[in-house]
Amino acid sequence: MRRKLLTALIGSMLYVSSALPAFADYAAGVVAYAAGNYEKAAREFKSDETAGSYFILSQMYGSGIGLNQDKKTALTYLHRAAELGLDVAQADLGLLYLEGAGVHANEAEGLRWLRKAAAQGLPEAETIVRAFTQVEVASR
Repeated sequence: MRRKLLTALIGSMLYVSSALPAFADYAAGVVAYAAGNYEKAAREFKSDETAGSYFILSQMYGSGIGLNQDKKTALTYLHRAAELGLDVAQADLGLLYLEGAGVHANEAEGLRWLRKAAAQGLPEAETIVRAFTQVEVASR
């Protein structure tokens, strides 16, 4: 599980660093996380206040790696990252609403977030939105 989260962190870091200006707190957080210093990583990510840092905090709280597992706090950070426009956060939030995982199931809200991610070109979100659109058309 730690390896999976670390891979997600590195991928997120590469994605976010290519899309946003360099943030020292974000980079310091990733370095601390990779070194296993989760307390420092969380502190750095919290002080950064960017979509990428909020997304990573949502993953840390959601998985319980480095922080006490807290699904409500994870959802709060995921929502912040999505509101700041991070496509993967928007897609994750959309899926949570579609599945009713940690939130009340709400297909319209789920699709709204997935459409935002799809509009940014996230292929997975585009596929899900297209599938729901096809189901809607077929059921008419």
